[in-house]
Amino acid sequence: MSPGEVAEAMSKTLKRLLACAEELKRSNLSKLSFSKQDWHDAVGAVDVTHDWSAIADARLRDRLRSAGKLVRRLGNSGEARMASFASGRDPDSSSDGKRFHADLETAHALAEDLRRIV
Repeated sequence: MSPGEVAEAMSKTLKRLLACAEELKRSNLSKLSFSKQDWHDAVGAVDVTHDWSAIADARLRDRLRSAGKLVRRLGNSGEARMASFASGRDPDSSSDGKRFHADLETAHALAEDLRRIV
């Protein structure tokens, strides 16, 4: 795959995850249009273990590595929101649940940056 194709594939994968994450911003998670498994699938679709060192473009390589780290954080904080809601607590009651909003904002910025690289 060319660097542009890699960036485009990561951008599309992040787009799917961000669509789910946007719904997790709700305070009433019972109206989600996706299941917990769908969340796990969206998080798992991003290859966070890939070695990006073969990509010559340092900016793209850095963004792809950042995407992997961010997806792990967003996956954990989103999971915390769902767990809090399932137990009857405010989704923002845990530190991970609170971090979710910042993770989501950063993920949007990174996805936009990847789109610009493509």
